Amino acid sequence: MELRGYQRDAVAPALRGRNCIVWLPTGAGKTRAAVHVCRRHLESRRGGRVAVLVNKVHLVEQHAEKEFHALQDAFRVTAVSGDSSHKVFFASVVKQSDVVICTAQILQNALVSTEEDARLELTDFSLLVIDECHHTHKEAVYNKIMVNYLQRKLGGQQELPQVLGLTASPGTGGATSFEGAVQHILQALGSLGRTSPNLPGCCIALGCGLRAGSGVSLSQLCANLDTDTITSAQEEEQQVQSHVPEPRKQYDLCQERVQDPFGERLKEVMERIQQYVEIPSLPQDFGTQVYEQRIVELESKGEVVWVRWCGAGGTGPPYDCGAGPSPAAEMLCRRTRVCALHLRKYNDALLINDTVRMVDAFQCLQQFYDTRKDTKDPTEQFLSATFEENRATLQALAGDQRYQNPRLDKLEAILREHFQPLGASRGIVFTKTRQSAHSLLSWLQDTATLCGPHIRAAVLTGAGYSNQTRPMTQVSRGWEGWDRPLCALRVVLGLGAPRSCFSIAAISPQNEQQDVIKLFRNGTLNLLFSTSVAEEGLDIPECNIVVRYGLMTNEIAMMQAQGRARAENSVYFVLAKANSREVSRELLNEELVELMERAIRAVQAMPEQEYRLQIRELQQAAIATCLMKEARISERQQQHHPDTVRLHCVNCGVVVCCGGDIRTVEGMHHVNINPSFGLHYRVSSGKIQFQRAFKDWEPGCRITCGECSQDWGMEMLYRQVKLPILCIKNFVVETPAEKRRYKKWSAVTFPIKAFDYVEYCSNTYGQSF
Repeated sequence: MELRGYQRDAVAPALRGRNCIVWLPTGAGKTRAAVHVCRRHLESRRGGRVAVLVNKVHLVEQHAEKEFHALQDAFRVTAVSGDSSHKVFFASVVKQSDVVICTAQILQNALVSTEEDARLELTDFSLLVIDECHHTHKEAVYNKIMVNYLQRKLGGQQELPQVLGLTASPGTGGATSFEGAVQHILQALGSLGRTSPNLPGCCIALGCGLRAGSGVSLSQLCANLDTDTITSAQEEEQQVQSHVPEPRKQYDLCQERVQDPFGERLKEVMERIQQYVEIPSLPQDFGTQVYEQRIVELESKGEVVWVRWCGAGGTGPPYDCGAGPSPAAEMLCRRTRVCALHLRKYNDALLINDTVRMVDAFQCLQQFYDTRKDTKDPTEQFLSATFEENRATLQALAGDQRYQNPRLDKLEAILREHFQPLGASRGIVFTKTRQSAHSLLSWLQDTATLCGPHIRAAVLTGAGYSNQTRPMTQVSRGWEGWDRPLCALRVVLGLGAPRSCFSIAAISPQNEQQDVIKLFRNGTLNLLFSTSVAEEGLDIPECNIVVRYGLMTNEIAMMQAQGRARAENSVYFVLAKANSREVSRELLNEELVELMERAIRAVQAMPEQEYRLQIRELQQAAIATCLMKEARISERQQQHHPDTVRLHCVNCGVVVCCGGDIRTVEGMHHVNINPSFGLHYRVSSGKIQFQRAFKDWEPGCRITCGECSQDWGMEMLYRQVKLPILCIKNFVVETPAEKRRYKKWSAVTFPIKAFDYVEYCSNTYGQSF
């Protein structure tokens, strides 16, 4: 494999067995250089084994099919992701492979596994390649792996793997000062290298064209990645620039809507709801993220208060209700919670209206209220009636083109200019949410000037599920008259659309995401409306248009998105409101690029003794912080005996189980083992379907509260035993000290035992078992 001059310079320390970061601009061939290192490493080391770690599922397949495919002529290369059947037997697969490409979480799970046949050690590998290594900070999986690495290294363990980091955007760690940026780099280098004073210094290889990002200070980055020195390839600047064309940046700014009667009507309805709930301190800044945060707090408080009354039998004063233990107080608490939920939906609609179309905002509300009919709760009845009173007016305003979003006019002009009938453009429009990505696709399909076979668009979002998104397969108007499942299948298989169709639309949960990327790569699709999932690592050399649509993110996201425009004469558009926070942040990001370069030069010029001392101190502090955090977590989880803890349904407040009924399966699934718990829930019809199989269990049906139909979780069939898995966010946890909601089981204040399969079967089936 031939490398360019700057690539050879960048990986030279790694080829000598030293830990380093290859820091080159997007499109400069970091992955190709890493493949070269892997080949030389395996050729020179008997019994060597390489783990290539990525932070996104779609990058596993991309690396395996493209650059790392070159190693298959001499080595056993295996790709493993959450969607792969190999995941179940990961440890076995690793021991039969020379190169394993996987998501970092899969390796982390194996490193902490308590099952002997599933556990791996860092010493099972001789080289770790960490893609997008700027994510090695805080609670990121990369950092957990590297903390493990540092603990062993500082403890004197030998035979730890060499580490090679890859990044185009290391960041300033949120720092806006020179000193803070330097600290960020040093911290990262410290966790990716050797610290022994008797060994040559490890290095970070920098390509000219280096850009800043935001994640962890320069000193922190050095320490987290355990690197001793920094070198750069500035003498190869012209060669890098010749191979990595930089896109032209263009600001397309628009003004606010002159009139927004739809938005004003939504605010009037919200004011009416706030009057109904009778809490004078509620904010009035409708349609903002700040308002959403306040309403989420109000909703959570209402849930806890409601449970206090339902679960405690009305004893003691209600929290913030100002009333005694009466039905009226209970009603007030429930009213607060329900109104807060509806206010969130109206605020969502305002945010959608600001981002895309009025009709998208209206449909969001309409879908919400269509699912909340036939309720006996008086607050729900009032809120549904209020929406029905305004439905016709809102629908009429939503269809009035006089109040079109100016941002969409700008986007239409960009797409019309760059996607000509005979052109070969390929582009990505980055937006904030799944909802806005789907809304933009619907807008495109409804815009006459953009209809035609020259624009073939789809949505690309993360693999997680969101109830705000469209159905599994979204089919455009051009498919009318055709068999829709057949058309969708033709798209997924890359067979193309019937000739009468003007666009292709497929959405991407889990493996559908991979299909959309393939179709975009081979040109079947030429436009993606994407969330941040496509910012990092997506390698499409033909992409020449990138649009940042109303986004306010850090400089890492900015540089990663800009790096998707790989073709010659590419354009990077910033589409936002004039004088907005989005524009201010984009300008700040550009300044942080310069700050990063200054910090790099300062670290390079640092005396070796001073540098080593700082790295050592940062590493020791990082380990101490980790140990203290683990101690605090352990102490917190022992605060209450499980039998003193009660779980209440978050919706109706009924007590459903105690903490002593909960067990963990495979260290992650929280189940209730009390046989009487089944009396409290209902089971839906139809099993939940996943795109992959699991080793010892399979998903069952969704479960809901038997009193109010609140979603609780799902059943699992674990080694032929049916167990209910509970989602903690659907419950309020009551301890002797407080009542509160949790987002994660790891945050609860009582210990949870591991599920004992033999003990459960013995207790359940008795002596016959």
